[in-house]
Amino acid sequence: MADGSKGQISFQNVMRANMIPELVKAACTIVGAWDASTKDGRLLHLRALDFVPDLPVYPSVILYEPTEEGSHAFTNIGFLGLIGSLTAMSKIGISVGEKVMYSLNPTDYPVAPFTTYWGKPWTMVLRDTVQFANNIYDVERMIQNANRTAMIHLGWGSLPDNTFRGADYAANFVTFYDDKNYTHYTKEHPQLDGLFYYSKAI
Repeated sequence: MADGSKGQISFQNVMRANMIPELVKAACTIVGAWDASTKDGRLLHLRALDFVPDLPVYPSVILYEPTEEGSHAFTNIGFLGLIGSLTAMSKIGISVGEKVMYSLNPTDYPVAPFTTYWGKPWTMVLRDTVQFANNIYDVERMIQNANRTAMIHLGWGSLPDNTFRGADYAANFVTFYDDKNYTHYTKEHPQLDGLFYYSKAI
C-alpha cells in the first residue's frame, strides 16, 4: 500500500492505521443461529458493526486468494487500508466477528481480564482463523495458542461442523461458549438451543 501510494503514505503510517482496532475495538453485536433455531437447521452468522456511522473511513469487502500452504480463500469485510480481520468468512465457511468487552467485573470471567500490547494484534489472529482453519476445533486450538493482546468478545461460525462458538478473549485467558454453556444469560436473553448472542452492551 505504501509503495502503491507513490510516497503519499509511509509504510509506518500504514502500520499505525492497522493498529487502530487494537485501541477502539468497536461496539458491536454478534449472533450465531443454527440447528433448532433456523429453518432447515442451517448455520447463520450475524455481526453488526454498531459503531460511529460518520467516521471518515471507507467500508470495503475484499476477496483474498492466498497462496500460503494450508490457506483458504476468504472475504475480509472491514475498511480500506486494514489488512487484519474485523469480520471475515472463508470459502469453506469459517466466519468470524468481534466486539468490544465492556464488562470488567471479575466475577464474569475465570480471572480478571487484561490487555497487553505485546503480542499478535487481534485482527491478525482473527484473519488467521478464517485463512487456515478447517473446522471449529482448528479455530479453538489457534486461539488457545495465540499470543493474545486485547480484551474482546468473539464469535465464529463453522459451516463444516454446522455450529457456532463465542469466546471471551483476553491476554491472560480465553473461554469458549456454545448455546448450552454460556454464562451471561439474562431475562432479556435467555438460553435457547442453537442460538448464541453477544449484545453491544456486554
